[in-house]
Amino acid sequence: MYSIQIGERLFKLSGASLSFDAPSYFTNYFQQTGNESKVLFIDRSPDVFEKICRHLQGYAISIDNEYEFLYLYADSSYFHLQKLSSRILEEGLFVNVGGESFRIPKDAFMQQGNYPNYFSVLYDTLSTDVFLTNTALLRPPPMSPFTVGRCPELFKEILQTLQGNPIDIRSDNHRRDLINEAKYYSFFSLEQQLIKTDIRTNPYTNHEEILINFRDLKKDGLVNCSVNEADSLVQYARPYFDGCNQRDLIMQIESSEVSLLINAHDTFTSLTITGNTAKRMHDLLSTVSDDLMYVVTDYGPKLTLLIHMDNCCTYINGAEMEENWIAKIIEARKMIDRDSETHEDGMEVDQRDLPHPIPPKVIAVKLLKSQWTISVVGRSRIWANALMYDGVLDERNFIKKRGFL
Repeated sequence: MYSIQIGERLFKLSGASLSFDAPSYFTNYFQQTGNESKVLFIDRSPDVFEKICRHLQGYAISIDNEYEFLYLYADSSYFHLQKLSSRILEEGLFVNVGGESFRIPKDAFMQQGNYPNYFSVLYDTLSTDVFLTNTALLRPPPMSPFTVGRCPELFKEILQTLQGNPIDIRSDNHRRDLINEAKYYSFFSLEQQLIKTDIRTNPYTNHEEILINFRDLKKDGLVNCSVNEADSLVQYARPYFDGCNQRDLIMQIESSEVSLLINAHDTFTSLTITGNTAKRMHDLLSTVSDDLMYVVTDYGPKLTLLIHMDNCCTYINGAEMEENWIAKIIEARKMIDRDSETHEDGMEVDQRDLPHPIPPKVIAVKLLKSQWTISVVGRSRIWANALMYDGVLDERNFIKKRGFL
């Protein structure tokens, strides 16, 4: 039996126990001539060493909290107990999040798409700390447990998801909070998984489509599939999460900085985007096309896109519009223009014959919500295809749409 004095307690271990995790600080000492019957004095915690003894006797040991985790790892590294050090690290990390202790399994923070992250950096720093194994020091250097000043309830849900369990997302605010936590810990794949999307197969094209808010899009997920100058829809694959599984992109825009301009006189329609929305859209679309009409004026950024409106579902001032409502406006404008020319010759046209109330030459519709696909030909031509939008023509209807809190 070999005697080891740890703090105020004396421990006696057999040679078989010391050999269980050898070579070590202990075997190196007692193998020296004359040391076999000596007492080895070490000024460390006997409570921590008690669990080390159980390990040397062949028992599995449990770790209760972040303090015990760090103390056990520091002492096992200092004593050169390679089996114990490796076993502790293989179980993952103990971290205090917002006052609560969590054991984070290693496979939870080493997943593809979520690695590297906040915890893998802690893990790598701990496992490569040369000071812990430096026996020339009187004792291991002082260390503090890993603590994170974040919400423990949200982290508990994130940890459950990393371990393969679903999250019950209770509201948009709850989703936003979870996404912010995933970003903080650099769980990028989980962030993409939490973003609100609608993925389904279009039965008329047999293509999978992904509907996503434009603010949640990442540039490196946009894919220009146009080949040999052929017209093609821009596709999207969520970075870190979808891999090469690309889908037709449907982009939802919710912003009062988006306007549909209908030039009834010149029979021309376009989409005008201003402000931060224009800057964001230009940043995204410049990855798939060089054909962007983008300028920065005295009033801020402005992006203009040519558009197609086939099969578009339209709501203006709360009312659903007929499929060919723009064509009727343009025809009404043409009749007014012809009437003006005829009036100069002294002839008159009965306004009751017009298919639509007299429109202005240019109509601006504020699109509060809209959905679009993006078509490209090579990188030299781009336009937006309207699928659905909800807009207003004046401030009164804008106020009505806003409603009460």
